[in-house]
Amino acid sequence: MLPIIAIVGRSNVGKSTLFNIITNSNNKAIFYNINNVTRDRKYEIVNYNNNKFIIIDTAGFKNIKENIKCLISKQIFIAIKESDAVFFMVDSITGLLEDDYILAKYLKNLYKKDVFLIINKVDNKNLKYNSYEFYKLGFKNISFISTAHNYGINNFLNNKLMPYIKKLKNKNIKLKINVDNINYDNFIKIAIIGSPNVGKSTLINCLCKSERMIVDNKPGTTRDSTYIPIKYNDKLYVFIDTAGIKKKNNVNNIIEKFSIMKSIKEIKNSKIVIIIIDAEINISQKDLSLIYKILKYGKSIIIAFNKSDKISEDKKIKIKNNIINKFKYINFIPICFISALYKKGINFLFSLIKKIINIKKKNINTSYLNKILHESIKKHQPPIYNKYRIKLKYVHIGNYDPFTIVIHGNNVNGINIIYKKYLINYFRNKLNISGTPIKIIFKENNNPYIKDKKSNYKSKFK
Repeated sequence: MLPIIAIVGRSNVGKSTLFNIITNSNNKAIFYNINNVTRDRKYEIVNYNNNKFIIIDTAGFKNIKENIKCLISKQIFIAIKESDAVFFMVDSITGLLEDDYILAKYLKNLYKKDVFLIINKVDNKNLKYNSYEFYKLGFKNISFISTAHNYGINNFLNNKLMPYIKKLKNKNIKLKINVDNINYDNFIKIAIIGSPNVGKSTLINCLCKSERMIVDNKPGTTRDSTYIPIKYNDKLYVFIDTAGIKKKNNVNNIIEKFSIMKSIKEIKNSKIVIIIIDAEINISQKDLSLIYKILKYGKSIIIAFNKSDKISEDKKIKIKNNIINKFKYINFIPICFISALYKKGINFLFSLIKKIINIKKKNINTSYLNKILHESIKKHQPPIYNKYRIKLKYVHIGNYDPFTIVIHGNNVNGINIIYKKYLINYFRNKLNISGTPIKIIFKENNNPYIKDKKSNYKSKFK
């Protein structure tokens, strides 16, 4: 069991910057000088001087009754409740504001947590002198730092936090989250993508059985990629909730651009990508272009139609047939109908995930591959190129992730796209591969006689 520390405070006081410094990873949380960038809770394990603890980054607190603000506040309060101690961050430049007072009141009266008041942006003596107004909040454990200039952070960690962590360990307190020695390399990484407001975060909440992500009926609620580790049927998965990917001309600011870049990075690093589509709206051109991009990255895909509780069985059959018949280049991608809100279709979704993972673990016999190749040639000969029939000699597996087949032969530069697609489909059907794109690489055989002639020619002059 590990101690848990939550970082809380108003927007733009430096919470995410401190989180990144402590976790020593600048890409774990988005940080930028625009308000309300971080919206969900982000967890990271820290090993500082052989002392492990969990740190939670939270959204900016604001005491407003607007729906999304209430949901953000709820996430902050869940983080506080889960934690053993709180880093309450304030801003020395803006000074003491009403929201600081309100949050301090919650921490003292409602939650009664151990609080470390951290006064950030103290870059000179004048700012430190002006920051003494924060003593009015009534907290005794106060530190002055500057996340921008890395001032005072090591002193705070070594002299204040580490003694506290050791004290918790010595007390042998029964802490709440047992995620010691977590290593995401041992997890099957699955990215969840889709247009804004299709239910990605609702699916995450459904999978981890808690209100982990902020869910709201406004598009664009999630702005950062968040890792959610889940154990299902004794298998370890990490689901990555990504920001909704918009078209380039619809991206309004630098934060949204950065969020999209992170989403693309998560797609490239994942084993499987689940694209969520609103079953009521059906598949769109934007969804198709997104699928095409993912296939180009060589990633396995599952299409999950969410909110399927709102459509009839006949509509589901029509949707499936439409994809199979109209969009043939993606008809190998498995389709499932789910309702994240009502937890329907989740077992089937996991069965599709398992099937795809098993494909990546397959050890396909080379002789069986060659048998398939010769069968395919017998049924449909390769085209003629430069007056000669292309000859495909033998085949072997180049890679399992992405799934790559290497075919050796003569005159293979003349293979056209039609015959290449024919071979891909033939291998797909024979190997029973669904959800995973197949890449074929053609390699020209070297002519041994040319080498022999060259060597004989040289030998005469030795």
